[in-house]
Amino acid sequence: MSEESPTPKPSEVCSVEAIKQASSPRRRFGDVERLVETTSTNELLVARALDGAPDGSVIVADRQSEGRGRRSRKWVSPPEGALLCSVLFRPALLLEEIHLLSSIVALGALAAARATTGAGVMLKWPNDLVAGNKKVAGVLAELVSTAPPAVVVGIGCNLYWPAGWPPPSAGGAHRLGLKDAATLEDVTGRVVTRDEFLEAFLDELELLYDRLLAPGGPARIAVAQRAACATIGRRVRVETETGALVGIASGIRADGALEVEIDGVTRAFSVADVVHLRGGE
Repeated sequence: MSEESPTPKPSEVCSVEAIKQASSPRRRFGDVERLVETTSTNELLVARALDGAPDGSVIVADRQSEGRGRRSRKWVSPPEGALLCSVLFRPALLLEEIHLLSSIVALGALAAARATTGAGVMLKWPNDLVAGNKKVAGVLAELVSTAPPAVVVGIGCNLYWPAGWPPPSAGGAHRLGLKDAATLEDVTGRVVTRDEFLEAFLDELELLYDRLLAPGGPARIAVAQRAACATIGRRVRVETETGALVGIASGIRADGALEVEIDGVTRAFSVADVVHLRGGE
């Protein structure tokens, strides 16, 4: 169930149309569907993709009742103060390059955060945005079984916590999900509205998508991802389904897997939770 969002909201600093006029016109990502509430923007856009929605389709919601994160986790966000957005890609890429779509979404959000608030955010493997050890945004990609394949990439980015969030009635699990989270306001002291951030993000994403699809583009995006990744060179704990391992993250492979030096042996992890360790951990 979804309901179209009446934008701009009274609480927004400037109108959506004013923001668009101040932004350079985009060839892609111009058709944005705005909803008050949906179960999950990714879930809805996957359904749209199966029905033939075009490359560059975007869905943004004020609220998600069943927001999802990586590894089937729940993404918790307040009724306002976050960008909850999914983008549909139908790229001319090799299958082994598809993971870079998540990278350009993360890099686009990183550039938008720096442009709108001056936040000193970095990437944490695979494509989270972090400020120190606090998570500001998460990215989730889903491959859609169409011919040729489509990919839906969702991002949840914490802009600010509204007053009274989290509510006093929230349970322990709810609060636990937020204990390692931060907002751009926490990091910079500046509040950026959802629609201002969205326009900056989509402008950056168009540039990055064009770069990715250009000759030699995948290699250039991979270099940009590595340069922005705070995980490389860090002592990390890699949590897999079979146990946890500690080592030094040494690089990211062409297929997106994280390389970690463990007891003198380089191991590659495609799916895992990675924790940046502090000095004594």
